Amino acid sequence: MDKREVDMYKLQDIIEDLLRSEPVKGIVKKRKLSKNTVKKYRAILEKIKEGLPDCETDIEKM
Repeated sequence: MDKREVDMYKLQDIIEDLLRSEPVKGIVKKRKLSKNTVKKYRAILEKIKEGLPDCETDIEKM
């Protein structure tokens, strides 16, 4: 199994896609990432959103 780093700009793009409620399959194709990687970041984002309920779609507030 390959452990590759995701640079900050790519991570920001993934988060923005998730905040726009894009499907995981679409993000995987567009960003050329593993489905598990996107799901991992989605789970982390959901935990963050639980703590900050007013930051539903604005990444700058996070």
